Amino acid sequence: GGLDQDFDPRRDVVLPAPAPSARDQDGGEGTARITRWAPGAIDLEASASAPGYLVVTEAWDRGWLARIDGEPAEVLQANALFCGVRLPAGTHRVRLLYRPVSAVWGAAATGLAIALGLGVWGVLRTRLR
Repeated sequence: GGLDQDFDPRRDVVLPAPAPSARDQDGGEGTARITRWAPGAIDLEASASAPGYLVVTEAWDRGWLARIDGEPAEVLQANALFCGVRLPAGTHRVRLLYRPVSAVWGAAATGLAIALGLGVWGVLRTRLR
């Protein structure tokens, strides 16, 4: 187990199977710049000379969502701990948003409770007239 001794996190990406590792790709150069950062929301501008992966050193979780140039993209677990997205060659705008599953369920439960409360209020109001 573990990473090879020649592993360089600035150049190499290790992804869970069946995704190919960046070492399996043709070599290319890339840069990334954070244009906006807030807890749970990161905007970046990334350029790559060849298709590859952008690795962001935020702890990976199933709640991360990504958009590349406005289009949905999969967030992969990269280098065992971090978030990675597959980038085509060229310059792209990347947005990462954190929306944990618990927050989605919480919002749905709140919406249901409000709807039920309004329904009960409507029934009681009608009966009291």
